[in-house]
Amino acid sequence: MIEKTKNDVAKHLQASNDTNAKIWAETLINEENLVPCYDVAATMCDQVKGRLEHLERYGAPPDMQETFSTLFHLAPKLDVEELKKATQVLSHKLGATFIANAERNKKLINPVVAKNIDFIKPSDGQIVYRLR
Repeated sequence: MIEKTKNDVAKHLQASNDTNAKIWAETLINEENLVPCYDVAATMCDQVKGRLEHLERYGAPPDMQETFSTLFHLAPKLDVEELKKATQVLSHKLGATFIANAERNKKLINPVVAKNIDFIKPSDGQIVYRLR
């Protein structure tokens, strides 16, 4: 996806269509910002997998609150079907209140994810820097 977006930016620049190139550059920057979110999600899913037995026996361990909150915050924003299914299963263990807080409160989630997950409009300076 990122490679295709880079090609779209290049095509617009070659056609001297700076406005569309700028829009595609914004998209590119936001897509690249998601890469660390996918990495964090993979690591956290491994953590949950390693603690499944404890989770089933005793419920959610307090030291994994950030992990669960981050996964619930990420699930609707990343296009990963397995992550959506995993959070559906976890939702039965953690409850609706926990999930609602995790989806709304960025203070509960991993700081890398909090910084990168939402679409932002980059400044013109960032876009020009990327287009060079």
